[in-house]
Amino acid sequence: MAGHAHALAVLAALRSDDAADDRDLAMFRQAIAEHELMEDVSRVPWTLTRYGLVLAMRGQLDEAETICARARAAVARLNAPRSKEFALSACAEIELARGKVQVSRALVTQLLTTAKNANDKVMLETALLQQTRFAVAGRGWPQARELLATLIPTAAAENNIADEALAQAWLARCAHGMHDPSPRDHALARARELRRRIGFHADAFQVDLALAQLRGEMGDRDAAVTALQTLANDADRRQWMASALEARLAAFQLLQRSHDPVALTRRSQIETAAHSHGFKWVLARLDAKPNTAIADVPH
Repeated sequence: MAGHAHALAVLAALRSDDAADDRDLAMFRQAIAEHELMEDVSRVPWTLTRYGLVLAMRGQLDEAETICARARAAVARLNAPRSKEFALSACAEIELARGKVQVSRALVTQLLTTAKNANDKVMLETALLQQTRFAVAGRGWPQARELLATLIPTAAAENNIADEALAQAWLARCAHGMHDPSPRDHALARARELRRRIGFHADAFQVDLALAQLRGEMGDRDAAVTALQTLANDADRRQWMASALEARLAAFQLLQRSHDPVALTRRSQIETAAHSHGFKWVLARLDAKPNTAIADVPH
């Protein structure tokens, strides 16, 4: 039964890359119950963290946070650095979505320390990716670029195509923001080449989002806004509420910077959806000024 439970959890995770539907959640819950029945404690953390991430993607953040706490409690009973690292990474994402920026940063710092101590290059790369996300969100291009100087070769060495593609897209945005066209064009070409080799929809979404943002920042605003709206609509279809909000937020930011009156309507729609589901990280960025750190949202 232990093998069946793990296979069920893996299947649910793979299915959620296409659409995070109710059946996937039921499969995760069944897998967790079977793990616990068999006292298969080594696999409980992975299943819990994957379940929590899917809940968060769907906008069920309260439940996701509860599952995250269960995952960390399960990890505490094990001597398993990779399980601890994965739980820290997932919980950092969930806490960030809820607007608990300082909590998320602290978890990423723990992840970085744990990964270094375990000499785990895969999770070190994950920690660097999450650190870079903070800098990119605040348009802190010099800091992001410094992190990317380590992240990109690390991802390339691990042959992590999706992470390297996202990192290259971010590097292109950094270089553009710092008025450095040659590195921008090189990174953009590399990101596009890697994007064609990505197999998972969720990974491709992140790269497409960054590339659309860059397109708008380079002056092709209308095409970028259209691309972002297409991404949001596709995410809606897959029940990826978190991703849909990210795409709509990016489109709003492009409209806002060009003083388009449509931005006010878009802002209201995003604010309503984010408030309804507790996406306070989205709310924090609606009013954030460029090149500033984004603090916790009041709860």
